[in-house]
Amino acid sequence: MATLFHDVEARLLLPGLTVGRLLDGALALFFVRLLLAMAAHPHMLLPRYGRTHRLTGSLLLLYLMLGLADVRLTPLLRLRGAYDIGLSLLGLATAFSAARDFGSARVHLRGSEASGILDEKATVSRSEMLEHCFYQLLNLCQVGFLYASAALPHSRAARTALAAALLLPWLARSRFPVNSFSANYKTPGVGGTTPLIRFLYRLKKWQYLLYKHFLLHGLNVSVAMGGGGGGGEITRRKR
Repeated sequence: MATLFHDVEARLLLPGLTVGRLLDGALALFFVRLLLAMAAHPHMLLPRYGRTHRLTGSLLLLYLMLGLADVRLTPLLRLRGAYDIGLSLLGLATAFSAARDFGSARVHLRGSEASGILDEKATVSRSEMLEHCFYQLLNLCQVGFLYASAALPHSRAARTALAAALLLPWLARSRFPVNSFSANYKTPGVGGTTPLIRFLYRLKKWQYLLYKHFLLHGLNVSVAMGGGGGGGEITRRKR
């Protein structure tokens, strides 16, 4: 898998410009734009209301930038599993702090008529914040599976058992709120305010199905069957 990504990123687009360098530039531009917005509006971090979430989100942003430097710029850090576990925990803390700090407000208890935030005036509901917590916990389990599989390169049975065990968290899915994407476009007049937004909600639904059934479960099956090596490299590429 590492070779596959390396071959794609090394592909030459223009003289001196590869896919990898283009991705590096896009990521750097994204983070610079966020930092400039924070610098231009420092009051976003100051109010007591929601301060835990504001600070946790800022810490997550800086942590992501550290990961970018680790993966893309220098081989000196190579934080491996510690970084991946920290990323999942920070993601969980960010989602949970949002539900705790903002979830009691009436607008967040009610949310918008459509789940998701594709509409300009959409509001993230408390149930969506808590739903994100499930997927952050799932990411944490995924990190553990990849590193454990990497430590068992010669035991397909053990890797298969770990992959099967990774299905167990889905049994707890009903304990978390469920916000259906399809509800955003199935009922006429409900959901996206424009045909384009409704199309994007439908696209988001299929994106989720691709992630769950092919990228997530497909990755687990391939790791279980294929040798389990390179767990750290896979998790870095997944970031």
